[in-house]
Amino acid sequence: MTLSYGQQLFKNHGLCQGAYIKSSCIPDETRLEWSKSFPKIENRGKAKKIKSDSLLVVISQDCDIACRQDDLDSCVEMVVCKKLKKTSPHKSNLFVKSVRKLHLQADEQWYEANVDYILTVPKKELLEIIIEHDISDITKLTSAYRDTIPIWRANRYYRKALPDLFNEKVSPIYEEYLPLVEEVARSPECKEHPSYLRALYIWIDSLEEKESYEFELFALLRENISDGTLSRVSDVIEKMAGKMEELDGFQDETEMYADRDSNTFVSYLTRFIKINFDSRSLSSGDNDIGPSDL
Repeated sequence: MTLSYGQQLFKNHGLCQGAYIKSSCIPDETRLEWSKSFPKIENRGKAKKIKSDSLLVVISQDCDIACRQDDLDSCVEMVVCKKLKKTSPHKSNLFVKSVRKLHLQADEQWYEANVDYILTVPKKELLEIIIEHDISDITKLTSAYRDTIPIWRANRYYRKALPDLFNEKVSPIYEEYLPLVEEVARSPECKEHPSYLRALYIWIDSLEEKESYEFELFALLRENISDGTLSRVSDVIEKMAGKMEELDGFQDETEMYADRDSNTFVSYLTRFIKINFDSRSLSSGDNDIGPSDL
């Protein structure tokens, strides 16, 4: 059975989500042609937008790359990651805090991915280039960055916006209490998941901009959390809600501040919005994250 171009890229050459090719491996004329697929018209056809010291990082999902029928999925998405002049990244561009830019490290060098510089490359053409120029230097980013890339892409389209006034008032409370929640929810004995906290959810009675809100908070915890730790997490969430209730016009309607995932129905979670703390999860090494509200 003949493999599709995508299957050959995936199986024979290790091209997967989070893998990268040095742009210097790609001929200048090819880079110039690929630049014509940039989202912004003003960036198209400009070779300087894909410098030779940049990386081309694959952002397509593995299942899309390895599609058996090339006519159904004929291209691979790659983001141009330019080399940063500074030796350290900008904090606001780490761990999916920004949906436009992402700073990542490869070979002890920092790079910047930008949504304005995403390439759509035909699989057939990419495979031919790899074979013709004997490109064997296809490398994977570290697992932390491979976990980060799909979240970075998803957050740009997925984020549910809470009212600006609401966010403005509660953000200082988040900053104060989230470290306390993380502290009591630690699971140091579990290397795979360093926290018992799966997600923190909020419900408010309206997504419209207004002066007062009724709200509920809920912490979803792993099933293996002890009763004592669950109780301590619940206490911190309750204190957090109490702090929010001190705000003018805010009313806490929470009936249950925390519970195990094994004891929580999906139907219960559907009324909530997941508070996006993926940046903190990724920065602490916990990759159990995702764009879903549930």
